[in-house]
Amino acid sequence: MKLADKTKPSAVMAGIAVLALALTLLLGANTDEGRATTAELTAVALPTTTTTTTTTVAPDSDEETEVIDVSQFGTEQPSGLIDSILWEYLTQAGADPQRAVCTG
Repeated sequence: MKLADKTKPSAVMAGIAVLALALTLLLGANTDEGRATTAELTAVALPTTTTTTTTTVAPDSDEETEVIDVSQFGTEQPSGLIDSILWEYLTQAGADPQRAVCTG
C-alpha cells in the first residue's frame, strides 16, 4: 500500500467533517426570532509619549584622535555585499579607492 493510498481516506473524512461543521453553523444561524445585538463603542484617547531633546556637546579640543593609516588597505573592490556596494558608491562619487576600502 502506497502512502498516497493511505491519505485518501483521511482527506475524505476531513472533507466530510468540514461540510458537517459548515452545515451545523448554517442551520444554527437561522433563527425565527430575528434577534439582533448592538454594541456601544466609546472613543478613548490614546496615551501620549513624552519626547526628550538631546544636545550635542562639542568634544574637547585637547583630546587627540587616532589617525588611520589608509596605506595598509588595498584599492580593489571588497567581496562582501555591503562593503562592495559602499565601495562602488564612494568611488563613483570621487573618493579615493583606498579610502573607500577603509570605510567598509
